[in-house]
Order: sequence, then C-alpha cells, then structure tokens
Amino acid sequence: MLGFNQTITIYNKRFDSGTKKTFWHKTVIHGVSWTGCQEVTTGEGLTSNDGYSVRIPLSSMPEGFVRQDEYSVLNSPSSKWTAQNGDVVVLGEGEDVESGISEITKQYSESFIITVVHVDNLSRLLPHLRLEGK
Repeated sequence: MLGFNQTITIYNKRFDSGTKKTFWHKTVIHGVSWTGCQEVTTGEGLTSNDGYSVRIPLSSMPEGFVRQDEYSVLNSPSSKWTAQNGDVVVLGEGEDVESGISEITKQYSESFIITVVHVDNLSRLLPHLRLEGK
C-alpha cells in the first residue's frame, strides 16, 4: 500500500504485581506509515518537542490485537498485543528488552511514548489504528 512501507516495534508496558517488576512485551508490525515533526509551543518562550504519528491499517495488524482493558487482565500476553498510553514505539524492528525500556529509547533515536490511541474503523476508506506521542 502506497505510503505504508515502514516497520515499527511496539513495546506494551505490563506490571507484574507478584514480582513487582515492569515487563515490556514486543510486537513488530510491518506496512505502517510513520510521521515525525517538530511541535513548537509558546508560553514563557518557545519550546520545541518531537511529535510522532503512526497509522496501522487494520490489514497490516498482526493477529492477537486486543483492546487495552482486555490486555490488562490477561494472565500471559505472549500471543496478544495492544496499544495504550505509556507504551513505547520505535521505528524499525527493535531489540528485545533485557533490563528496561530506557535501553531501547536510547538506542533508537526515532521512538516515542504513546499519548493518544485512536481506532478509526467506522465508514472510512482506510480503517486504521492511529498512535501519537512525543
């Protein structure tokens, strides 16, 4: 599909209350669009932040997608994935997380924390999942 030629990796954040550890479940997704930009805001001066938007056509979504509320109650997310605020997205096929997500965000300059998740599959020409963040 024209314009949907990128690969991303989404890391779903999951806290295990038994071990008191945070785990990051990785899912690689091919056939997405990736847009990055600079957002400038005014206030006590000018500030600039990176802003990102990813569109995942429903036809490109790997099997196992569940909504946020379903994902949070799973005992084991090994074959499932979701998109939720606080998850991390990187451009390209990311590495497995060994010690913490900061190792990934340092390694990949084009990465962001999800702040907006929007499912657009109603009466559209291209149903998709849109992720935005900084």
